[in-house]
Formats: sequence, structure tokens, C-alpha cells
Amino acid sequence: MILDNEKDHSQEIDLKLLFKVLWDKKVFISALSSIFAILSIIYALLLPNYFTSQSTLYAVIDEGDTGSTLSSMASRYGGLAGVAGITLPQVDGASKTAIMLATIESREFLSHLLTFEGVREKLIATKSYNTSSKTISFDKNIFNSESNTWVDGQPSDLFTYNAYKQIISLYEDKISGLITISVTHKSPIFAKSFLDLIIQEANNIMRQRDMIESSDSLEYLTNQLDSTKQADIRYSINQLIETQLKKQMLANVRKFYILNPIDIPFIPEEKSEPKRSELVIMLTIIGFIFSILIVLFRHYSEILKE
Repeated sequence: MILDNEKDHSQEIDLKLLFKVLWDKKVFISALSSIFAILSIIYALLLPNYFTSQSTLYAVIDEGDTGSTLSSMASRYGGLAGVAGITLPQVDGASKTAIMLATIESREFLSHLLTFEGVREKLIATKSYNTSSKTISFDKNIFNSESNTWVDGQPSDLFTYNAYKQIISLYEDKISGLITISVTHKSPIFAKSFLDLIIQEANNIMRQRDMIESSDSLEYLTNQLDSTKQADIRYSINQLIETQLKKQMLANVRKFYILNPIDIPFIPEEKSEPKRSELVIMLTIIGFIFSILIVLFRHYSEILKE
């Protein structure tokens, strides 16, 4: 019991000594913390603003398309079924939603987007954005906007893909089936226009794929219909032809073929990053802790020398 009291008394003395050491060096701690605070403010002010444009969409599922409907159910309720220990069957192997998201994230899709004017340089060479003139300034060491030429040659699609992956974000809610796509860029106008382009071209590519597949199917079914005499088989073929004609009709009349926006892309008015106040506070705290560690290190180093 006496030993415990002596131990507690020793710890109390050590804590008092520790606070005394820190208090004696309060000027040094305050000065170093202030330096960190000032440097963090300067650093935060030098960071460029980034803006995020976002859109919420849903995948269009045709009525009467049993496979698509079951795939949609598996996509929407798969999360709840997993919690309950139930595994839903995969009907089509991959739903149109999954194919669409994989398409948007693919290198081939980016190569298609890069055929549009101004996309590559804005992804790679954007230096800053002027909010007054609403114009982009390019890094002259990468891209010369006056002559519209690349300083060291045009970056490859693969190199540009890395920049593309950094600014785009895709999220699918497995329960509701809603899809969120966002683009973050120094220019709020480009963030919005590029997101519009992604949604537009993703729909167009899926439309084109289905149109080619449907045309090939119609050609095959028509040939089979001409060579078939049995009434029940001809009826089944006619049903399949009707389905393919409906698919082509929908592909031609829909503005948004697969991805239909609920909340269309917008030009953001406020920056999404950096969080300058949070950054300054964090770096100041780091400076404060660092200054304390320096004081304690010096103190105990002197004790060891003695």
C-alpha cells in the first residue's frame, strides 16, 4: 500500500514537472505553432478551387422485358437479400446498369470522349479558372492555347485516362437502383458540360450497340421466317420480330436511352474543395503537437546527458 502511494506521488510529480517544462517553453511553443498556422494559411490560399457537378439518374427498364426486370430486381434488392441470407439469381449475367457503368469507366469510352474538341487539354493542362471571365488558363509548359499545340506532344489516351479517373465518380445504390455520377474540375462550366457529354455519349453508345444487335437479329429472324412453314414456329418468330421492332422504336424515340436523369447536371456555384479552414486548423494542431515534442525531446536529452 505504501509502494502504491509512493508511485502515485511520483506520477503526480512527473506530471507537474512536465507541465512546468512546457510552461517554461510556452513562448517557443506559441511561436512555432504560429509559424505553422501562417504557413498553413498561405498554403491553403495557394491551392486552386475545385468544383463538382453531379447528376442522379436511373436505368430505364422496358416493360415486358422479363430478363431486364429480373435483373433490375436483383440489382435493387440484392443488398437486402444478402442481409437476409438469400442469393438472388443472375438472369442476364450483367444488367444494363452494370454494363453502362463499366462502359463509362472504360478506356475505350474515354478514347471516344477525347474525339470531342477541347476535352483532352482541359483534362490534362488546366492550370486555373477565372471566375470573372469564366475562362480556363492552361499550363504553358504542357499546352499552348494560342497555337493550340502540345509542348511535348499530345498525351496518350492511357495517360489521359489516369486524369479522367481522378475527376469522375460513379455510385450505384443497390437498394434503390439510383445512380450518381459526378465530375470534379477547376472549371465549374467544364465540370457540368463534361458530365453532360458523359451521359449523352454513354446513352448513344448503348443505343448504337442495341440497334446493331437488333438489326442483326431482325435479319436472322426474317430469314428464318421465310424458310419456316410450321404455324407455331412462325408465330414465335413473329413475336421475336415484334420485340426487336419495339426495341428499335424505343432506341429511336428516347432522348435518354438507358440512363435517365432525375437531377440533371448543373454548374456548381460553390467550390467542393479544398476545405481551407479545416486544412488550416489541422496543420496548426500538427504544429502545436510538433513543438511540444521538440520541447520534451530537448528536455529529456539534457537529463540523459547529465
